[in-house]
Amino acid sequence: MDSTTNDPNQFSTYDLSYLSNTTADSGNVVYLLVYDLSHGMAKHFSLIFLGKQIDAIYHTSIVYFGVEYFFGQDGICAMPYSDGCNNMGRPISKICLGYSEIPLVLFQEYISTLNSSTFGVGTYDLFKHNCNNFSNEVAQFLTGVGIPEEIINLPSEVLSTNFGQILSRYQRPLENQINQSVTSVNNPADWRTRTCQTLRETLRKTRKRQKEESTDPDLSDDRVEIKPKRKAPKYSDPPIVYADVDGVSAVKKILELVGDALSEEERHLMDDWTDYLKTSGEAWKIDDDHLSLISRLLSGEDGKFPPNVPLLTLEILQSAALKDDFVLALHGDRKNHRLMSYIYKIESLTLAEQEEIAKLLCNFCFQPCSFDWLMYISEWTEPDGSPASNSRVTIRVAVHTLLNDKLTTLQKVGVDLIFNLSLRELFEESATELATAVLQYLHLSNLDEDRVFLCLTALVRFMAISLNEVPALTQMLGPDINKFRGTSKRIDELVEQINVKLAAINAKASDD
Repeated sequence: MDSTTNDPNQFSTYDLSYLSNTTADSGNVVYLLVYDLSHGMAKHFSLIFLGKQIDAIYHTSIVYFGVEYFFGQDGICAMPYSDGCNNMGRPISKICLGYSEIPLVLFQEYISTLNSSTFGVGTYDLFKHNCNNFSNEVAQFLTGVGIPEEIINLPSEVLSTNFGQILSRYQRPLENQINQSVTSVNNPADWRTRTCQTLRETLRKTRKRQKEESTDPDLSDDRVEIKPKRKAPKYSDPPIVYADVDGVSAVKKILELVGDALSEEERHLMDDWTDYLKTSGEAWKIDDDHLSLISRLLSGEDGKFPPNVPLLTLEILQSAALKDDFVLALHGDRKNHRLMSYIYKIESLTLAEQEEIAKLLCNFCFQPCSFDWLMYISEWTEPDGSPASNSRVTIRVAVHTLLNDKLTTLQKVGVDLIFNLSLRELFEESATELATAVLQYLHLSNLDEDRVFLCLTALVRFMAISLNEVPALTQMLGPDINKFRGTSKRIDELVEQINVKLAAINAKASDD
């Protein structure tokens, strides 16, 4: 992680133009701002007082969507970031931590959750729970990457000394001064409203400055449209979900089966799952310990747990996936990818587990934010060395379940999952891979009308994404789509749409 500059006099003006130009391949930029609370004192006097050279006493903040977030005595605060200078002075460095695909609305909910729990008013501790701990946690949430360790470790090393105690006398007044000019999140609803206003004002000023500096006609309008990172569902069809699942009963059954094999703390964690499934808006209760236990239950403990324990665990997740805030818990697994790593191994799992996994992914399509989570492209490496991402794993499951011929019901869920994925604006590569699987599946005989309708609907939508390759694959791989004509009126309409697209590509080929 390289800072933009270490020279405060060369600190560049923050550019928000990426908000309107960022593509789905990069995501939104996440920056770490690093300040020196000693304003140069540490660098000049640390050797005398500490016996070692310390360059700065670090205060950090996170910049996301043009707003700067930090933690202090009054909880989490937010303020617009424009020229890189505020009441704390000018940052000594600006570090690009990477990119994030987390939408602004979800991020605001996450910040509000932190402010009502671990980083709320009265939780600040100069040595153990400070602004740098906050920045580290938020950075991992957004990008999976923490802030530099030397920043995290410095407070306990320096601020506990006599020199640090002297500095601490000036920190509280400084924070009080800062808090007079920032937006507190003590009232989450009001904070979300004011933060959005702050964001829009910052964007508008930046766009105005760009217009003055450029003759680009695209910058001639001061109005700013804030678009979500991923496109909204392109089609109005509701996703197919498996809502007839009782996660609370699944928790109870697991405790009956393996309760003695769990520690007292783990049994309490299972009780937390029950509380969460029975309530709403409390995803903050599900943290890394809860996900670690889920991972252990899914693994089956190498045969030590009864074979239906992983199935019951998947039912818990299926039930949770239908809740609108569960994605907050999912983002807590961005570093370890335990859930997706388990799903990645779908081909080696039992057929019953494979079917429950496909149902789980269908349920993830129910909420827009968790649907986006399924299609994140940030990569990690599996133990076998294979590159993986949420998107790759999701496509892998859809293709495998559709083309697996060992269990009819597994294929049925595979069709449902692919139909759900066709509701979103996918990348062309994903649309092509899914279309290839659909075409192979349609070669099967005795397909019922509903399965054919869902597959042809998805195929038409994939053709709208991959204008040339999917129609070409349809002609090469078959089957002859006209064989489905006469099945039903709605299928006849889809057959006609496909024939029109095939005719268009044939006409283009003739012209060439």
